[in-house]
Amino acid sequence: MSTFFGTNENDNIDGASLPAGTFKVDPKQGNDTLININSVEVVASPGSDDISGNDIRYLLWYAKEPPVVDLSQGYAQDGFGFRDTLSGITTVQLPSTASNPVDATVIGSDSDETVYVFAGNNKIDLGNGTDKVLFYNSKSTDYELEKKNGVILVKNLETESLTEITGTEFIEFRPEKRIIDANYFDSAVRANLSNIIYSFTDTTQHEGFDNNYGYTSPGPINWATTAIMNFDIDQDEIADVIVPMFKGYQTNIDNRTPFIALTSKNGTLEFDQSVNSLMPITNAARRAEPIVLEPSKELAYVTVNHDMRNGSIRFSTENPLPSELTFVTTTGSKLNIDLKLPPLPNAYDAFPRAVNAHALATGDMNGDGLDDIFVGHQMYNQALNKTPQDGSGYALLQNKDGTFTLDIQPVFKKITLTGQWADDVNLLDLHLTDVNNDGYDDLIAGWGHGKNTSSFVFLSNSGSYSEAKKIALPNSIYGENNQLHLKTLSSDLDHDGDNDLVIQWSRFDPYYSGNYIQVLQNDGEGNFTDITDKISGSPYLDAYAKSYVEHWQLIDVNNDGHMDIAGSIVATSEPLIFLNDGKARFETLTVSTDWTKYSGSGLNTIAFGDYDNDDILELVKFTHSKETALSKSSTNSFLLFELSGSLGTGPNYANSATLKVPGFNEKYYLNTHPTASEALEFGTYSSGLKHYLAEGKKAGLSAFAPFTRISGSSDVDVLTLPKKSTDYLVDTSQETWAITEKLSTAQYSVTDIERVAFSDKNFAYDISGNAGKTLKLLGALAGKEAAMNKNYIGEGLKLLDAGMPYERLMELAVNAILGTNPTGSEVVALLYRNAAGVEAPQAVLDDYGILIDSGATTVSQLAMSVAEHSINESNLDLVGLSTTGVEYLL
Repeated sequence: MSTFFGTNENDNIDGASLPAGTFKVDPKQGNDTLININSVEVVASPGSDDISGNDIRYLLWYAKEPPVVDLSQGYAQDGFGFRDTLSGITTVQLPSTASNPVDATVIGSDSDETVYVFAGNNKIDLGNGTDKVLFYNSKSTDYELEKKNGVILVKNLETESLTEITGTEFIEFRPEKRIIDANYFDSAVRANLSNIIYSFTDTTQHEGFDNNYGYTSPGPINWATTAIMNFDIDQDEIADVIVPMFKGYQTNIDNRTPFIALTSKNGTLEFDQSVNSLMPITNAARRAEPIVLEPSKELAYVTVNHDMRNGSIRFSTENPLPSELTFVTTTGSKLNIDLKLPPLPNAYDAFPRAVNAHALATGDMNGDGLDDIFVGHQMYNQALNKTPQDGSGYALLQNKDGTFTLDIQPVFKKITLTGQWADDVNLLDLHLTDVNNDGYDDLIAGWGHGKNTSSFVFLSNSGSYSEAKKIALPNSIYGENNQLHLKTLSSDLDHDGDNDLVIQWSRFDPYYSGNYIQVLQNDGEGNFTDITDKISGSPYLDAYAKSYVEHWQLIDVNNDGHMDIAGSIVATSEPLIFLNDGKARFETLTVSTDWTKYSGSGLNTIAFGDYDNDDILELVKFTHSKETALSKSSTNSFLLFELSGSLGTGPNYANSATLKVPGFNEKYYLNTHPTASEALEFGTYSSGLKHYLAEGKKAGLSAFAPFTRISGSSDVDVLTLPKKSTDYLVDTSQETWAITEKLSTAQYSVTDIERVAFSDKNFAYDISGNAGKTLKLLGALAGKEAAMNKNYIGEGLKLLDAGMPYERLMELAVNAILGTNPTGSEVVALLYRNAAGVEAPQAVLDDYGILIDSGATTVSQLAMSVAEHSINESNLDLVGLSTTGVEYLL
């Protein structure tokens, strides 16, 4: 790699004649002509130069005056007082002297172009094409970014220099390799980088290897993440993230390394050394599944992995590197798992928990209410296996004392052992869930790497499994001869009482190219229908992409009580979420972040959760990068992002409570009521919510699905239900209410709601709020019977909810009932009779009446004291009303 130097004369430089290995041309002074310059850097220098070729990098490093580059017109004012003619420029590097910055202007063409920024105030408009502005040797934390009037403003916080950017798709900061998609600034739903949680540098090298992806040249090993666990490992009631690490996959190095724990603390995720010192040291995990361990009922995770070596020594006994059955327990756990497990069939003395399993499942296999483990051991090795049963997958059935009993059934070996189910196929995934509600978890198996890879549910017969009782699952869009069943998830997605399935699929040819999520709806007996086509948006967005996404999970991302599906987009790593309207009718939502993947960089979204307990979704990305292709080390970082606000279920994901319609679900409403969706199509209304407020509410149309979780705001919230009050049971005994429909199993979880409007009646439950104030006022001034008058209550609520102070309402009520100048004895007699239920003794009339007559207190003040007195509260039974609510009319 060398630089070719011209002279200070007028040179003619032909790129076709440059010495081999030339990567840069410095033509020096003079009016030079450069032709056939291909993929080479050219240094701008004094003189009117004519530069042409392909993929030329034009360097303005040494400009003395502000340069102007116009690639659309093919020229540049070069910063030395001369005009260069340009053709074939793809990269422009601006003046680089930070100590004496020079401002610059760049106008792009319709081609793909990159501009390097080092210093100064710059204006960059790159026009059409896929363009990038790169801030070199700059950390993103040194800058402030915002978009105003269509212009992205990048301000250096130290120098206050400003770069104005338009017509550009990507902004990158080096050496972080942080890339921001310009669409992020206009995205309706976006997540912002809140923390770089943890980074480490690694210099481990490999000697090169070949696999189904092709040959990988020697260099730094690769790091990746697998089988992520959202697990409250430190028991602070906030989820943590546990990350098994793939270290040097198929490089034949000793790839044992600790799992990495990212624990929630101080409103973020942190790398806590004390927690990480407890992490298992093993060779990653292909699968991790939750399990409740007896007898302590503690939640833990169990993991397995497969042989990670490459080529002929994979699965051999030569220098065996252990794949192990591993447990991740809480930091305070006293569990010694080796005392709980029986001898494992495929283990050996040095590694008593050795397994070779791509697949793993946990669940209740024998119907005893305890969690069991199914290990998909997949390889028979005569040198290691000791009995005919060895090489088979097996179950570990948990006992009440927490020990496990080995169980191997005849069908297990055929399901798990490579090539047994069908020629050449490998078991890729196992899952346990009860698909027919008989109390026993059924076994779902999925294969790949061969033909005849249809997936099946093996129905449990009181804990026994066989080929005789199996149900085929719908194949993927790739077909049974080219599909890879990567991962199964289960949940009752439509709230009909049975478990539905979510399966991640990829292709065998091209190798692991593309993936998509298949949604299977259960009929209650274990027969499944593929409803993926019904997902609105782009259900097959990445089905034929160049790679696949490792991490998908079920999570309620918008806290509405319905399970959603969260993963990411292959090309960009941006979150891809399938939002559930409560009836397994999904819509596609993409979230923009301010650190995305571009051109194959090693960045992946690995986990979703609420790691600071503020009801706003967060996500974790992992980035593995090398500064250049020749670097001898890699940087590996975990990044935390948080959405800019909570995801709501209203129009444009607005919070329904802030829209004064708690629980309203725009997509559910439009999916459920054709009249509403048709009104939108005809342009009568701009949203389902507007239709609901104008027509649907009055017509009794349901606004949200059964089993919705409904939350109010900090204001007074009214929950509207479509049926009569007698059709529901309202249980307010807990902080989260349960409202149940009497003639169905439908239930709603309700928090921070003050009022419920049924189709026939309105009830106020805010006895500690405005409803209680209204009742106490009425009770003191008008008596218990009047206090229960729903018209009076409604008038009081209307005024208080509108912001009238309690004291002012009391003054108005006193004047209305007692007039403007009542005697003290009249006031005391009225208040005492209403609050106590009997006439006031003369002594009370005298003692308290004189206070009013003398001006020592006002009528309103005394009335307020009586209203707030415990006798009045007891007479009105406010404690009971807090449970039943009180009816009101508006």
